[in-house]
Amino acid sequence: MEGERVFLVRFRGTRPGLVAMINAWILAPNADDALIRARREIEKNGWLVGELDEMSSPIRGCAGQQYYEQALIDREVLVIYQAPADGAEDE
Repeated sequence: MEGERVFLVRFRGTRPGLVAMINAWILAPNADDALIRARREIEKNGWLVGELDEMSSPIRGCAGQQYYEQALIDREVLVIYQAPADGAEDE
């Protein structure tokens, strides 16, 4: 963990009938590694990864503090905000 920090990587994602804003909180040594791991974790969870929306290195006390703290333990935390895609019917 020494030399590593938490990165917040935000992507847009899609699944059939759904769109999502996906926040990946990743403990990594650098931004490139965080980006690669975030994409991999999102895809592993069945989402098509769209465009990168934001990437930052938050600090303790930031908004989303609980996810930051969990990333220090688990190394990767996904927070997914999903909604029906335009034209999709609620089932």
